[in-house]
Amino acid sequence: MFESAKITSGALVITAAVQTTDFDVLKNIKRKNIPYNEMVWLTKETKKIEPDAWSHSEIILGLPS
Repeated sequence: MFESAKITSGALVITAAVQTTDFDVLKNIKRKNIPYNEMVWLTKETKKIEPDAWSHSEIILGLPS
């Protein structure tokens, strides 16, 4: 996605999401999160592509049924 954003001069929105921060849950669902330092790097690099471009991070929360 980052390379696509560079090619389009920031026309694409860059996002990073984590489903959980609990290491046991991540192991059980066989997933891993993007490292925090890579999220920060991604945000900074997005601003270099196009100063008006924006990025955001989110955490996906499950709610009880």
